[in-house]
Formats: sequence, structure tokens, C-alpha cells
Amino acid sequence: MASGFIILKDGRCAAPRYTLYDLILQSVAVYLPDSEFKNYVIAQTAAEDEEENDSGFGFFRKNSDEFVKRKFDLRELTEENQTRFWKAARLAFENEKEHETLSAWLEKMLEMNRLAELGDDPDNLSDWQKGYVEPATGEKKGPGWD
Repeated sequence: MASGFIILKDGRCAAPRYTLYDLILQSVAVYLPDSEFKNYVIAQTAAEDEEENDSGFGFFRKNSDEFVKRKFDLRELTEENQTRFWKAARLAFENEKEHETLSAWLEKMLEMNRLAELGDDPDNLSDWQKGYVEPATGEKKGPGWD
């Protein structure tokens, strides 16, 4: 059952199971340069010691009352961070071929992004119900918005 949501620029969504959602973001983070953005991406995933407070669609941060939802909306990032994310996703895909499930999801996401860049119908490859596009919140998340 999908419980993690990675939303692309046109509102289409990759919705893996929560453990795979964390693995996707952690794998992308490996290929990001050390930066505030890398730390931000990692912070969107549960650490091993936070798994006991995990509900699937989100988790409580250890030693705080913060609930982190597994929803990573790329539209809320700066353009620069979106570009960094996709470059790192490409590197993760190219280097994680031995992990078949992870590799397949990264490949799907890269194709979804390619289609979004072409202005293709957001229903294509999206895990949302046909005809649904996630409305943009207009929120600004992650570093670089100064």
C-alpha cells in the first residue's frame, strides 16, 4: 500500500510503500553534494531509531513532537534544488542497478520527470487516481529560498 508520496512539477505522483519512499530519498541523498539540501532530503526520512514511532505515512521525530509526513513535493523546492534532486536521482539510478526494486522506481520517476518536462498528460505513469493532479500548495520548503 502506498504511503509515501513524491510529487513532481506537474502534480503527478510516485507513491511507493513507506520503506521504499525512505530508501528512494536516502539513495538520492547519497549522490547529492554535502549541503543543507542533502541534509534536508535525509531529514524527510525516518532514522532507524525512529521506526518504532512510524505510522507508514509519517513518523514522529525522536525527542520531539514533530510529525514528518512522507510527502516530498518537488514544487516546494527552489529550481536549483529541483535540478540537484534530478541529477542525483539519475546518478542513483545508474549506480543502484543491483537493487532491482529501487532501480525500477528511480527509472519510473526519471521517466515521469521527462514526461512532465515535455508537458505530457500528468496521468501518464502517475500513481494518483486517473484524472487527479495534486494541487500546488505554494509553500517554500528546503534551503535556498532566502
